[in-house]
Amino acid sequence: MVAAVPRLVERGIRVRIATTVDGQAPDELERLCVLHRALGVPEEDHVVRPVVRRGKAALEGMGIDLGDGVLPELTLTAEGAFLHPFAPTVRHGQTDLDLRAGAAIEPLSRALADFLEATGEPPAGSDAVRNIR
Repeated sequence: MVAAVPRLVERGIRVRIATTVDGQAPDELERLCVLHRALGVPEEDHVVRPVVRRGKAALEGMGIDLGDGVLPELTLTAEGAFLHPFAPTVRHGQTDLDLRAGAAIEPLSRALADFLEATGEPPAGSDAVRNIR
């Protein structure tokens, strides 16, 4: 998969890389940044997220609570549209549906409408940007 990234970038396809961290040493994160830069992915397309206390992370006492400033991000799975990439966690073989915005993922406009209805407007002064085209 990693070998495909430079080829996609060369073809003008925007590639975004997301990294989830929980207390990694700064040099470990910097090594990941060196990698994404070498692959041709600029800083603005490298998203760094905290581990959220759900699923296995909750069982191991890792991560932050969802209410600690984690912004919603439309995430689609076979089970529907979710509010965060870490929302559809699996416990005992079942997907948690507590943060599902809607069951439809097609058409995408329906999934997006469900997501926007569930999230509402960002709080005043928020630096969140909805990059929806």
